[in-house]
Amino acid sequence: MADKGQPDRWGDKLWRAYVDEYKEADRDYVESCQRFLSAMLHYQMDAVFTLVRALTHLMVLKGEVENPEDYNTGFDDIDDAEKEKVQGKDELDVYRYWYSERVKWKVLEECVCKKTERKGLLSPMGNKAKIEPWFLSACVDLARRGLHGDIPIHVEVYAVDSLPLEPNEPIPEDVDLMVKAGDLMERYLRSGAWRSDEGGMEEVSINSERHSYESRKDYVNRVLELVEAQLLHGMEQAQTITHNPKVTIQGRKIDPEGRQEEMLVRLMFGEQRKVVAESMKDYLSEGDPERELSRKAKQIAQHLGFLLQKKRPDKSTG
Repeated sequence: MADKGQPDRWGDKLWRAYVDEYKEADRDYVESCQRFLSAMLHYQMDAVFTLVRALTHLMVLKGEVENPEDYNTGFDDIDDAEKEKVQGKDELDVYRYWYSERVKWKVLEECVCKKTERKGLLSPMGNKAKIEPWFLSACVDLARRGLHGDIPIHVEVYAVDSLPLEPNEPIPEDVDLMVKAGDLMERYLRSGAWRSDEGGMEEVSINSERHSYESRKDYVNRVLELVEAQLLHGMEQAQTITHNPKVTIQGRKIDPEGRQEEMLVRLMFGEQRKVVAESMKDYLSEGDPERELSRKAKQIAQHLGFLLQKKRPDKSTG
Protein backbone atom coordinates (compact mmCIF):
# COMPACT_ATOMS: atom_id res chain seq x y z
CA MET A 1 0.00 0.00 0.00
CA ALA A 2 1.50 3.32 -1.05
CA ASP A 3 1.95 6.11 1.48
CA LYS A 4 -0.71 8.79 0.89
CA GLY A 5 0.86 11.54 2.94
CA GLN A 6 1.28 12.40 6.59
CA PRO A 7 -1.84 11.67 8.69
CA ASP A 8 -3.14 14.70 10.59
CA ARG A 9 -2.41 13.20 14.00
CA TRP A 10 1.19 12.17 13.25
CA GLY A 11 4.05 14.36 14.42
CA ASP A 12 6.75 15.22 11.89
CA LYS A 13 9.42 13.12 13.62
CA LEU A 14 7.20 10.04 13.80
CA TRP A 15 6.14 10.39 10.17
CA ARG A 16 9.67 10.84 8.85
CA ALA A 17 10.88 7.80 10.82
CA TYR A 18 8.04 5.74 9.36
CA VAL A 19 8.63 6.87 5.77
CA ASP A 20 12.44 6.97 5.73
CA GLU A 21 13.30 3.97 7.92
CA TYR A 22 10.54 1.56 8.88
CA LYS A 23 7.37 1.63 6.75
CA GLU A 24 5.62 -1.75 6.84
CA ALA A 25 8.93 -3.63 7.24
CA ASP A 26 8.50 -7.30 6.38
CA ARG A 27 4.71 -7.44 6.06
CA ASP A 28 4.65 -9.87 3.11
CA TYR A 29 7.10 -12.17 4.85
CA VAL A 30 5.16 -12.14 8.12
CA GLU A 31 1.96 -12.93 6.23
CA SER A 32 3.70 -15.94 4.71
CA CYS A 33 4.78 -17.01 8.21
CA GLN A 34 1.19 -16.69 9.35
CA ARG A 35 -0.01 -18.92 6.55
CA PHE A 36 2.58 -21.52 7.58
CA LEU A 37 1.40 -21.36 11.21
CA SER A 38 -2.21 -21.78 10.08
CA ALA A 39 -1.27 -24.86 8.06
CA MET A 40 0.68 -26.25 11.03
CA LEU A 41 -2.31 -25.82 13.32
CA HIS A 42 -4.59 -27.45 10.75
CA TYR A 43 -2.40 -30.46 9.96
CA GLN A 44 0.04 -30.73 12.86
CA MET A 45 -1.53 -29.29 16.03
CA ASP A 46 -0.14 -32.11 18.19
CA ALA A 47 3.36 -31.62 16.80
CA VAL A 48 3.22 -27.88 17.56
CA PHE A 49 2.00 -28.47 21.07
CA THR A 50 4.58 -31.16 21.74
CA LEU A 51 7.36 -28.72 20.83
CA VAL A 52 5.92 -25.93 22.97
CA ARG A 53 5.55 -28.25 25.96
CA ALA A 54 9.10 -29.53 25.58
CA LEU A 55 10.41 -25.95 25.47
CA THR A 56 8.36 -25.07 28.55
CA HIS A 57 9.68 -28.09 30.40
CA LEU A 58 13.26 -27.10 29.57
CA MET A 59 12.71 -23.57 30.91
CA VAL A 60 11.29 -24.94 34.16
CA LEU A 61 14.10 -27.45 34.61
CA LYS A 62 16.74 -24.78 34.01
CA GLY A 63 15.14 -22.36 36.44
CA GLU A 64 14.64 -19.68 33.81
CA VAL A 65 11.51 -18.44 35.57
CA GLU A 66 11.17 -17.37 39.18
CA ASN A 67 9.23 -19.76 41.40
CA PRO A 68 8.36 -22.20 38.60
CA GLU A 69 6.20 -24.15 41.04
CA ASP A 70 3.76 -21.22 40.97
CA TYR A 71 3.00 -21.78 37.31
CA ASN A 72 0.30 -24.16 36.17
CA THR A 73 2.61 -26.11 33.88
CA GLY A 74 1.84 -29.63 35.05
CA PHE A 75 5.50 -30.35 35.76
CA ASP A 76 5.20 -31.57 39.32
CA ASP A 77 7.84 -33.17 41.55
CA ILE A 78 10.84 -32.48 39.33
CA ASP A 79 13.85 -34.00 41.06
CA ASP A 80 17.46 -32.87 41.01
CA ALA A 81 18.51 -35.75 38.74
CA GLU A 82 16.11 -34.58 36.05
CA LYS A 83 17.40 -31.03 36.35
CA GLU A 84 20.95 -32.28 35.90
CA LYS A 85 20.06 -33.86 32.58
CA VAL A 86 19.35 -30.52 30.92
CA GLN A 87 22.44 -28.63 32.05
CA GLY A 88 24.22 -27.34 28.97
CA LYS A 89 21.17 -27.85 26.77
CA ASP A 90 19.10 -25.10 25.21
CA GLU A 91 16.15 -24.45 22.92
CA LEU A 92 18.11 -25.59 19.88
CA ASP A 93 18.70 -29.03 21.43
CA VAL A 94 14.99 -29.41 22.12
CA TYR A 95 14.14 -28.32 18.58
CA ARG A 96 16.69 -30.64 16.97
CA TYR A 97 15.28 -33.64 18.83
CA TRP A 98 11.68 -32.69 17.96
CA TYR A 99 12.74 -32.12 14.36
CA SER A 100 14.45 -35.51 14.09
CA GLU A 101 11.34 -37.23 15.44
CA ARG A 102 8.73 -35.33 13.44
CA VAL A 103 10.10 -34.06 10.12
CA LYS A 104 10.03 -36.81 7.47
CA TRP A 105 10.72 -35.05 4.15
CA LYS A 106 14.23 -36.02 3.07
CA VAL A 107 14.78 -32.63 1.45
CA LEU A 108 14.72 -31.19 4.99
CA GLU A 109 16.88 -33.88 6.53
CA GLU A 110 19.27 -31.27 7.96
CA CYS A 111 17.86 -29.32 10.90
CA VAL A 112 18.69 -25.66 10.31
CA CYS A 113 18.71 -23.59 13.51
CA LYS A 114 20.92 -21.14 15.37
CA LYS A 115 20.93 -18.66 18.23
CA THR A 116 22.61 -15.26 18.15
CA GLU A 117 23.13 -13.35 21.39
CA ARG A 118 22.15 -9.69 21.28
CA LYS A 119 23.48 -7.01 23.59
CA GLY A 120 21.19 -4.43 25.13
CA LEU A 121 18.00 -5.80 23.61
CA LEU A 122 15.18 -7.87 25.04
CA SER A 123 12.24 -9.35 23.21
CA PRO A 124 8.83 -8.84 24.91
CA MET A 125 9.26 -12.07 26.89
CA GLY A 126 12.79 -11.33 28.02
CA ASN A 127 14.64 -13.43 25.47
CA LYS A 128 18.10 -11.93 24.88
CA ALA A 129 18.93 -14.07 21.86
CA LYS A 130 17.68 -14.05 18.30
CA ILE A 131 16.58 -17.60 17.55
CA GLU A 132 16.22 -18.98 14.05
CA PRO A 133 14.22 -20.27 12.29
CA TRP A 134 11.43 -17.86 13.12
CA PHE A 135 9.06 -20.82 13.77
CA LEU A 136 11.20 -21.95 16.70
CA SER A 137 11.38 -18.36 17.95
CA ALA A 138 7.59 -18.11 17.86
CA CYS A 139 7.30 -21.37 19.83
CA VAL A 140 9.85 -20.17 22.41
CA ASP A 141 7.90 -16.95 22.95
CA LEU A 142 4.68 -18.94 23.25
CA ALA A 143 6.26 -21.18 25.90
CA ARG A 144 7.52 -18.17 27.86
CA ARG A 145 4.12 -16.50 27.78
CA GLY A 146 2.60 -19.72 29.06
CA LEU A 147 5.02 -19.75 32.00
CA HIS A 148 4.16 -16.15 32.77
CA GLY A 149 0.53 -17.17 33.10
CA ASP A 150 -0.74 -15.37 29.98
CA ILE A 151 -1.79 -18.59 28.25
CA PRO A 152 -3.10 -21.85 29.79
CA ILE A 153 -0.48 -24.40 28.70
CA HIS A 154 -1.94 -27.67 29.89
CA VAL A 155 -2.28 -31.10 28.36
CA GLU A 156 -4.80 -33.84 28.00
CA VAL A 157 -3.34 -37.34 27.97
CA TYR A 158 -5.22 -39.97 26.00
CA ALA A 159 -4.90 -43.68 25.75
CA VAL A 160 -5.45 -44.01 21.99
CA ASP A 161 -9.15 -44.38 21.11
CA SER A 162 -10.29 -43.44 24.62
CA LEU A 163 -11.45 -40.40 26.56
CA PRO A 164 -8.83 -38.15 28.26
CA LEU A 165 -7.31 -39.63 31.40
CA GLU A 166 -8.01 -37.87 34.68
CA PRO A 167 -4.94 -36.26 36.37
CA ASN A 168 -4.64 -39.01 39.02
CA GLU A 169 -5.93 -41.89 36.91
CA PRO A 170 -3.47 -44.80 36.53
CA ILE A 171 -1.96 -45.05 33.07
CA PRO A 172 -3.00 -48.33 31.43
CA GLU A 173 -0.20 -50.73 30.61
CA ASP A 174 0.76 -51.64 27.03
CA VAL A 175 -1.26 -48.87 25.39
CA ASP A 176 -0.17 -46.05 23.14
CA LEU A 177 -0.55 -42.63 24.70
CA MET A 178 -1.24 -39.37 22.92
CA VAL A 179 -0.70 -35.90 24.36
CA LYS A 180 -2.97 -33.15 23.09
CA ALA A 181 -3.38 -29.46 23.77
CA GLY A 182 -6.14 -28.65 26.22
CA ASP A 183 -9.27 -26.93 24.91
CA LEU A 184 -8.26 -23.44 26.10
CA MET A 185 -4.83 -23.71 24.54
CA GLU A 186 -6.20 -25.01 21.27
CA ARG A 187 -8.78 -22.22 21.09
CA TYR A 188 -6.01 -19.68 21.71
CA LEU A 189 -3.83 -21.07 18.93
CA ARG A 190 -6.65 -21.31 16.41
CA SER A 191 -7.84 -17.78 17.20
CA GLY A 192 -4.92 -16.29 15.29
CA ALA A 193 -3.49 -14.61 18.40
CA TRP A 194 -0.29 -16.66 18.12
CA ARG A 195 1.83 -14.74 15.66
CA SER A 196 5.35 -14.74 14.35
CA ASP A 197 5.92 -10.99 14.74
CA GLU A 198 5.45 -10.56 18.48
CA GLY A 199 7.03 -7.50 20.02
CA GLY A 200 7.87 -3.94 19.28
CA MET A 201 4.74 -2.01 18.43
CA GLU A 202 2.46 -4.08 20.66
CA GLU A 203 4.46 -3.14 23.75
CA VAL A 204 3.56 0.58 23.73
CA SER A 205 2.12 1.45 27.14
CA ILE A 206 1.44 4.90 28.60
CA ASN A 207 0.62 5.39 32.26
CA SER A 208 0.82 9.10 32.97
CA GLU A 209 -0.95 11.09 35.64
CA ARG A 210 -1.53 14.77 35.29
CA HIS A 211 0.66 16.86 37.58
CA SER A 212 -1.05 19.38 39.84
CA TYR A 213 0.85 22.28 38.27
CA GLU A 214 0.07 21.35 34.65
CA SER A 215 -2.49 23.10 32.54
CA ARG A 216 -4.67 20.85 30.45
CA LYS A 217 -2.84 21.93 27.29
CA ASP A 218 0.60 21.20 28.79
CA TYR A 219 -0.58 17.82 30.02
CA VAL A 220 -1.97 16.80 26.60
CA ASN A 221 1.22 17.91 24.86
CA ARG A 222 3.40 15.97 27.29
CA VAL A 223 1.37 12.76 26.91
CA LEU A 224 1.42 13.09 23.12
CA GLU A 225 5.21 13.40 23.23
CA LEU A 226 5.42 10.30 25.43
CA VAL A 227 3.22 8.34 23.06
CA GLU A 228 5.26 9.41 20.03
CA ALA A 229 8.53 8.54 21.78
CA GLN A 230 7.27 5.06 22.65
CA LEU A 231 5.94 4.49 19.13
CA LEU A 232 9.34 5.42 17.72
CA HIS A 233 11.00 3.01 20.15
CA GLY A 234 8.45 0.33 19.26
CA MET A 235 9.17 0.61 15.54
CA GLU A 236 12.90 0.48 16.22
CA GLN A 237 12.59 -2.61 18.40
CA ALA A 238 10.22 -4.38 15.99
CA GLN A 239 12.71 -3.76 13.18
CA THR A 240 15.59 -5.09 15.30
CA ILE A 241 13.93 -8.35 16.28
CA THR A 242 12.39 -8.98 12.86
CA HIS A 243 12.51 -12.53 11.56
CA ASN A 244 12.81 -11.47 7.91
CA PRO A 245 15.87 -13.16 6.36
CA LYS A 246 15.67 -10.92 3.27
CA VAL A 247 15.18 -13.91 0.98
CA THR A 248 13.08 -13.85 -2.17
CA ILE A 249 11.74 -16.76 -4.15
CA GLN A 250 13.65 -16.62 -7.43
CA GLY A 251 13.18 -12.87 -7.49
CA ARG A 252 9.39 -13.09 -7.23
CA LYS A 253 6.98 -12.24 -4.47
CA ILE A 254 5.11 -15.04 -2.77
CA ASP A 255 1.63 -15.60 -4.15
CA PRO A 256 -0.62 -15.44 -1.07
CA GLU A 257 -3.19 -17.55 -2.93
CA GLY A 258 -0.68 -20.20 -4.05
CA ARG A 259 -0.86 -22.30 -0.83
CA GLN A 260 2.86 -22.99 -0.89
CA GLU A 261 3.09 -22.91 2.90
CA GLU A 262 0.44 -25.64 3.08
CA MET A 263 2.36 -27.72 0.52
CA LEU A 264 5.48 -27.44 2.68
CA VAL A 265 3.74 -28.52 5.88
CA ARG A 266 2.15 -31.55 4.26
CA LEU A 267 5.39 -32.78 2.70
CA MET A 268 7.47 -31.78 5.71
CA PHE A 269 5.64 -34.16 8.01
CA GLY A 270 5.55 -37.18 5.72
CA GLU A 271 2.43 -36.97 3.60
CA GLN A 272 2.94 -38.73 0.27
CA ARG A 273 3.84 -36.43 -2.59
CA LYS A 274 1.32 -38.09 -4.92
CA VAL A 275 -1.53 -37.53 -2.46
CA VAL A 276 -0.62 -33.88 -1.85
CA ALA A 277 -0.20 -33.18 -5.57
CA GLU A 278 -3.57 -34.69 -6.37
CA SER A 279 -5.38 -32.67 -3.70
CA MET A 280 -3.65 -29.42 -4.76
CA LYS A 281 -3.60 -29.92 -8.53
CA ASP A 282 -5.38 -26.60 -9.11
CA TYR A 283 -2.27 -24.83 -7.79
CA LEU A 284 0.26 -26.87 -9.76
CA SER A 285 1.28 -27.02 -13.41
CA GLU A 286 -0.38 -29.66 -15.56
CA GLY A 287 2.86 -31.07 -16.97
CA ASP A 288 4.30 -32.74 -13.87
CA PRO A 289 2.32 -31.78 -10.73
CA GLU A 290 4.51 -33.82 -8.35
CA ARG A 291 7.69 -32.22 -9.59
CA GLU A 292 6.10 -28.77 -9.41
CA LEU A 293 4.93 -29.54 -5.87
CA SER A 294 8.46 -30.41 -4.76
CA ARG A 295 9.85 -27.29 -6.40
CA LYS A 296 7.35 -24.98 -4.73
CA ALA A 297 7.75 -26.66 -1.34
CA LYS A 298 11.54 -26.31 -1.56
CA GLN A 299 11.20 -22.65 -2.48
CA ILE A 300 9.02 -21.81 0.48
CA ALA A 301 11.13 -23.96 2.82
CA GLN A 302 14.15 -21.92 1.83
CA HIS A 303 12.21 -18.68 2.12
CA LEU A 304 11.01 -19.48 5.65
CA GLY A 305 14.41 -20.60 6.89
CA PHE A 306 13.93 -24.37 7.02
CA LEU A 307 16.32 -24.98 4.13
CA LEU A 308 19.64 -23.27 3.57
CA GLN A 309 20.12 -21.27 0.41
CA LYS A 310 22.54 -22.84 -2.02
CA LYS A 311 25.56 -20.65 -2.51
CA ARG A 312 26.14 -19.61 -6.08
CA PRO A 313 29.54 -20.56 -7.47
CA ASP A 314 32.10 -17.77 -7.41
CA LYS A 315 32.67 -16.90 -11.09
CA SER A 316 35.78 -14.90 -10.19
CA THR A 317 37.71 -18.08 -9.46
CA GLY A 318 38.91 -20.48 -12.10
